Amino acid sequence: MIETSENMTTFVDVSDQQPLFGGKTRGKCSKTCLSIVVLGVLVFVGIMMAGYSMYWNDVVGVRVMSLNTWGMPHSMSSEDKEERMTAIGKLLSQSEYDIVMLEELWMRPDHDTIKKSLGPEYYMTEYDDLTTSCDGKIWPWGCSGLAVISKFPFQQKNFSRFSQQGTFGQIFSDGEYFAGKGVGKVTLSPKPGMLLDVVVTHTISEDSNAQIREGQADELLAHVKKSSADFVILGGDFNASPMMEGDKTYHKIKEVMTDAFQEIMASIKAWLDPEYATFGHLRNTYTGGKKDPTIYDYIFHKRNTEEPAMIWTKWFFLPFLNTIRSMDNSTISLSDHEAVTSHIYLWKQAK
Repeated sequence: MIETSENMTTFVDVSDQQPLFGGKTRGKCSKTCLSIVVLGVLVFVGIMMAGYSMYWNDVVGVRVMSLNTWGMPHSMSSEDKEERMTAIGKLLSQSEYDIVMLEELWMRPDHDTIKKSLGPEYYMTEYDDLTTSCDGKIWPWGCSGLAVISKFPFQQKNFSRFSQQGTFGQIFSDGEYFAGKGVGKVTLSPKPGMLLDVVVTHTISEDSNAQIREGQADELLAHVKKSSADFVILGGDFNASPMMEGDKTYHKIKEVMTDAFQEIMASIKAWLDPEYATFGHLRNTYTGGKKDPTIYDYIFHKRNTEEPAMIWTKWFFLPFLNTIRSMDNSTISLSDHEAVTSHIYLWKQAK
């Protein structure tokens, strides 16, 4: 508004003179409004915190490892096997992993070595739980080499052998004809009302066996799709890199499940980084600098229920697992492969 006097005209801001809510009661109303706002914020924060608490009370975190133990007999080119197996058992007994998937644990004595090292808080599949028609005392012929260690009791255990192994014509080049590889599965209950299927596998090696490997991947996925659990975690040595030409093994599995490594890295370029190689890693005392750095070992996961649920990867890591060789006090890797580890969260809405 404009006020006029005899000598000058003054522009006055109306809002400075006329209260929005009626003059003398302005101060009292402001305190009331402020109290209402504060109360509303406190109620909102309380609801959010209660919801957050209820949500995380239903979340289960599991620390997962997959390791190819390189358990072939000495006569079949493995090195320092007994010493490495003892070290693997000791490592797992002192670790905080909830689920461990092992491959190439071909021989019964090595299986016993690791199992005897574990504390009472761990459960481990028996040698015959995840294989068929296998001796495993002298030779690994017909064996799967698979095992699962868990902090949760096993609800169910089963094994299905791949319908095709190696070819007779390559007996002396890869020996896969004599293998008994397949799909091992155990069912766990990390929390009441929640079921988790843990699937471990080891597919055929060598680039020349790509077609057989893809067929094995199809059989593997058929078992994953038949799972009735709320979630599925899959781990193992797939002998297939994402970058291999003419081999669709990895990509077939990736279409159905989430790669924990890729979920964290979110970049295809990471596949080319030798720091993430699980075979031929430069720090590996058996294959570093001798084999091309390649990713062969993976952890995948999948939500498998129509009910409100989520599964996701918190972190993924390749630990440097090693021990001291007694013969010369030198540092040796625990396998010719690197272990892959991941922390995976599972959430299912409580009923």
